[in-house]
Amino acid sequence: IFKLDKSTIKKHTISDIIEILDEVPQSEGLHVYLSKEFITEIPFPYPFRSDNHTVMVVVSGIADIQLNLINYTLEANNFIVVSPKTVIHLLGIKVPLQLIAISFTTDFALNNNMNKNSIEAFDFFVSKNIPKLSFGQQEMENFVTITKILQQKNIESNEAFFGKEMVSHAFNLLMFEIASI
Repeated sequence: IFKLDKSTIKKHTISDIIEILDEVPQSEGLHVYLSKEFITEIPFPYPFRSDNHTVMVVVSGIADIQLNLINYTLEANNFIVVSPKTVIHLLGIKVPLQLIAISFTTDFALNNNMNKNSIEAFDFFVSKNIPKLSFGQQEMENFVTITKILQQKNIESNEAFFGKEMVSHAFNLLMFEIASI
């Protein structure tokens, strides 16, 4: 049986990924990435692991991705939830590719979950199964709107009154939006 050598697979933190994507850091434990232009080349041409959760949504184009050696093709309105330590390998893209990626640490999710009783809504983040799901048109519009608000509040969180609370509420709204699907 072929066994993957874990030592050869790079590990990236949210900070590493932000640096590779040439993004400005946002708040501790959360980064919201919306591709402003079309992605024309693969930013990570090698398999890697991350220490965070990521919700990846294809807005337009197609991304061929491998997660723990299983291939997925993501088209517009498809999204996938990637848990920490998953081996991620972006195999190919078809332009015009635009992505949304929301990356957050487990600590961020736990510290920003306002209603501890609602933690079951986030069970899909700790599931070993990697669900590839699709948004309907209205769900996609809601997701993009909430993501833009979350990104803006996350960038402004240190300067704004109730900045961290607004990030927390927007984050929870987005997570419930995903969990409802």
